[in-house]
Amino acid sequence: MANNVSVAEWLRTGLQIRTMQVRALPLTPFYELTLNIYKARVQMFCENCGKEHTGTYGSGRFCSPKCARGFSTKNKRAEINKKVSKTLFGRRLTSEHIRNIEQGNNFNRKDKIEKNCLECNAIIVCRPSDCRKFCTTKCWANYTEKNKEPFLLYRQRCNFGFKFEDYPDNFDLGLVEEYGWYSPSNKGNNLNGVSRDHMVSVRTGFELGIDPDIIKHPANCKLMLHKDNQSKREKSSISIEELLERIRSWSVQI
Repeated sequence: MANNVSVAEWLRTGLQIRTMQVRALPLTPFYELTLNIYKARVQMFCENCGKEHTGTYGSGRFCSPKCARGFSTKNKRAEINKKVSKTLFGRRLTSEHIRNIEQGNNFNRKDKIEKNCLECNAIIVCRPSDCRKFCTTKCWANYTEKNKEPFLLYRQRCNFGFKFEDYPDNFDLGLVEEYGWYSPSNKGNNLNGVSRDHMVSVRTGFELGIDPDIIKHPANCKLMLHKDNQSKREKSSISIEELLERIRSWSVQI
């Protein structure tokens, strides 16, 4: 606020001034007095719901982000409905689609399972394909914090340490010859290269308490493009039983 503008003049134009400009003033008694006078004297009404408010959100046109978004959509509702109707006009529903509509929403028409939250052991009702492990974000944060250090140590112990030259008959390096080894942008910059994947993931091994020597065994290694490895994330492509069988077969071959 400029020094030559009086408080009275500023209050008269209060509907056009953001409250954040008041908050930008130094924290002095004048600041507190000015803010209180502004809130007491200036009446502001939300353009969407019509409720009176103090103008603390945005420019003061709306009382909350919800009303701001609702007002924007409401003004274009007829246009949006017209576009949707035009897009869906003439669309023929399949018998399966009609049956799904008749049976209810998408969650109710699917088979559901129950599983327990890894943190608080609460029951989670979800679809079989749902990979959720926690009932709330808070549980996830608590679990991650408690298991952060042990998992990092476990992951380090699970790093592959063998050389492919020692097992020439067990790995097909054709993919490496075509794409090269993966390297980050600051160390060679081959983002489309090949990396090693734990078929039974490190996360699975950690949660089940499996010996790191089993997880880092060459029989648990698979060569794949790094981008595919990233999309796989912490999922396992084989079971523990299958890995143990691969290790037994590997030992016989060696």
